[in-house]
Amino acid sequence: AAQVPQRTTPRQRPDRKDALRQETALQTLLYLRSSAIGIDDASDRVRVLVEVADALWLVDRDQARDTFKQSFELAIEVDKSKSPAKNGSLQTKALQQSVVTRIASRDPQLALNLSRRAAELSTSTRDGFGELYGADGAPSEMLVNAAREALTSNTNQALEMAKLASRDGLSQQMRLFLLSLRAKDQAAADALF
Repeated sequence: AAQVPQRTTPRQRPDRKDALRQETALQTLLYLRSSAIGIDDASDRVRVLVEVADALWLVDRDQARDTFKQSFELAIEVDKSKSPAKNGSLQTKALQQSVVTRIASRDPQLALNLSRRAAELSTSTRDGFGELYGADGAPSEMLVNAAREALTSNTNQALEMAKLASRDGLSQQMRLFLLSLRAKDQAAADALF
């Protein structure tokens, strides 16, 4: 009895090919993530990890979140290793901000959690406004800044970030965000507060 090979429908082939392509992409991105750890310059290492995490988001969100967290932790380490005399603090805060902004574009809640963690580790994020008026928004300042950056391209995403950040109080940065939002979309600003 000769066995007749089963025919696959044209619809079955692309699904298998897509799955194979997705697995290949995942393995390639995981390899890039592993290779990025070997980059000598820590700031460049952070930037490459963020790019890999952003690409991973399309194929494996759990791996992407892990890589985003890894890049943020590394940015904090870079911050700790810089001495104020070298004036690296502002540049490194910018590095942390760029990581949070990229994370927020994919997962605002993760960005908020990491922003809060960074605020706990650093008292330099206090803006004075909260101390004066009783609303300390420092734990979410990075997320508010990410929302402000996202406002130009994606109002809904910026609103989601701002809603999460508003749980920590109404900081001066949040007030500035609301003014920008009001100029762009008055109804959205009214709905937010």
